[in-house]
Amino acid sequence: MQWSSDQKHIFIFEYFVHKVSYKFSTRNVALPTFAIRFIDFPTQLLYSRGGLGFYGGRRCRFTISPGYLRKSLFESPLYVMLADVNDKRVRILCDTAVDISCFTKDDDYLRLEKFGKMVRRKVISLFKGEKEVGEADLSLCIARESELPADKRTAESARAMLSEEVIKAPPKGVSAEVQKEAAVKKSAHKGSAKNNKLSV
Repeated sequence: MQWSSDQKHIFIFEYFVHKVSYKFSTRNVALPTFAIRFIDFPTQLLYSRGGLGFYGGRRCRFTISPGYLRKSLFESPLYVMLADVNDKRVRILCDTAVDISCFTKDDDYLRLEKFGKMVRRKVISLFKGEKEVGEADLSLCIARESELPADKRTAESARAMLSEEVIKAPPKGVSAEVQKEAAVKKSAHKGSAKNNKLSV
C-alpha cells in the first residue's frame, strides 16, 4: 500500500509495569503513582494497588504522522516518574529518561499490530538528583493500528480510537529475559533525569 510519511495514522502505545523498587520507606507516601510522559502527549498515570504494587499498565491510541513519530522517537526520551499524589499536591520521588530510539530500527514502529507487536522490556534506573534510588521493570511497545490513514476513517471511529485503557497482563511477545543498562548518561530532559537506553 502506498502512503506518505506526512499522513496521520493511528498508533498504539502500550506500557506495562512489572515491578517497582524504591530504596526509601513509603510509609508517608499518600498514593504511590507511576507516571509516563510519551513525546508531547498527556502524562499517563498508573496508581498503586497498595505499597509499590504496580503490576499493570495502559494501552493508548494516538494520531500522528509516521515521519513526526520517527523524529520524536529519536529526539524525545520517554520520561518516567514515581510520584506521591494526594488531594493537595504531587511530589516527585524519583524519575528518569529512557531512550526509545530502538523502535526506529527496521521501522519497527510502523509494524501493524495485527502482525504482532515489537515489545521491549528493560529494568530502568530511577534517580533522585544524581543518586540512584530505585528501579522499574518496564515493558513498552509501539505499533500501527491500521493500514488506513486516520483521515480515511469516520469521525466517530477516529474519536473512539483516541482513548486509553488499563491493561492487567503484559503485552504479548514480551521477552522473559530482562537486562539492566549499567551505564547511564545525563539527559537534557528536565536537567536532572538520566538516560536509560532500551536495546534492540
